[in-house]
Amino acid sequence: MTTIIEQFILEKVSKIIQVHEPNVCPVLETPISELAIDSLRLLELVYELEEELDIVLDDYALVAMETLSDLTEVVQETLKSAA
Repeated sequence: MTTIIEQFILEKVSKIIQVHEPNVCPVLETPISELAIDSLRLLELVYELEEELDIVLDDYALVAMETLSDLTEVVQETLKSAA
């Protein structure tokens, strides 16, 4: 069962991917390197998440993430600490 944050992130990633790779369906365990998301698109994703959720994600945590699940954890931890 996915959380609201996980669904939100998957929807954002799907929009980015479908423009360039319509046959790829992202899942949380998928390595980001396999999602046809280059560094610019990843920055755009992070910017959208920060803007829509009104948060600032930790740069060091973002560099260390390897999967969408990692990104979800970073977002959830940031939301918890902002509350």
